[in-house]
Amino acid sequence: MATWTFVKKTGAPAGVINITGVSGTFEIDDTTNTTIITSDPVVAANLTVHPFLTLQGVAGAYQQLISGTQAKILAWALSSAYVLTNATRDVNGAVTVATLTWPDGSVGTFTTDVASTAFPGTVDAYHVTYTVPGTNAVITLTQTTVTRDANGAVLSQPTPTFS
Repeated sequence: MATWTFVKKTGAPAGVINITGVSGTFEIDDTTNTTIITSDPVVAANLTVHPFLTLQGVAGAYQQLISGTQAKILAWALSSAYVLTNATRDVNGAVTVATLTWPDGSVGTFTTDVASTAFPGTVDAYHVTYTVPGTNAVITLTQTTVTRDANGAVLSQPTPTFS
């Protein structure tokens, strides 16, 4: 979990709100509650600031942005909608690590956490990263170990998690 620091420009003390995503700083003008200064271009491009917007409102809007990004990454990961390049493989041919490119052109990495011993050349658990465009923010999706039948087909796939 990352921390965004919200700093009131005049009068009020700084507040810290924990949200999932990346780290950064907002400055909110407490005389108008409308001026947000942020070094994060994703936030700057995607947050609409309304009069009377509270610090919690900004955090909530940003959390919605991150949640939407995570939903997109999850859909892409579950459908293998990415291209692997520069792959390193184990002796059985399973990818152990690779650079990946997501459908929106963002880059990340694919890393095998568990290569199948019952079905050499297949991957039972992995994690992938997604670099948020225009930032240094990295979101990681982890697929824990799947269960396979006697033929190697996936019987059970735990829901992937984000960190």
